Amino acid sequence: MTVIEQLTVMRGLIHAQKAAMLLGTYKDKLYRKAKAGEIPHYRVLGRLKLDPAILARWLEGRHVGMTVNERLRLECGLIDVKKTALFLGMHEDKLYKKAKAGEIPHYCVLGRVKFDPVILAQWLEDRKIGCSSLLNGSF
Repeated sequence: MTVIEQLTVMRGLIHAQKAAMLLGTYKDKLYRKAKAGEIPHYRVLGRLKLDPAILARWLEGRHVGMTVNERLRLECGLIDVKKTALFLGMHEDKLYKKAKAGEIPHYCVLGRVKFDPVILAQWLEDRKIGCSSLLNGSF
């Protein structure tokens, strides 16, 4: 499911962290773009909020709507835990635990955990569950 498709089925305003995760960026960068007026947003009780429907239309105008796998494959070089956690939508601590347990492919480079985006994209693809298997109850 593309980012645009995900956004179109969402209801209500979403917070900056969720929007950043969907867009494959950092929350701080999203705040800067909003402050500069480069991304449509609202301020609700001092908090940055985004309307998924408006965000989807904004992305369509920018010809963006890639899946996590597509975005991962565009990354160059190894990526760090913070960026990988954003892509996978999980907390950094959980990602560290999964790497340590050998549940996710990773490298240790100078004492730092790093991920190869191409290998990670393939790893995700290997774990994708088709809709037909869910409908048939064979999960």
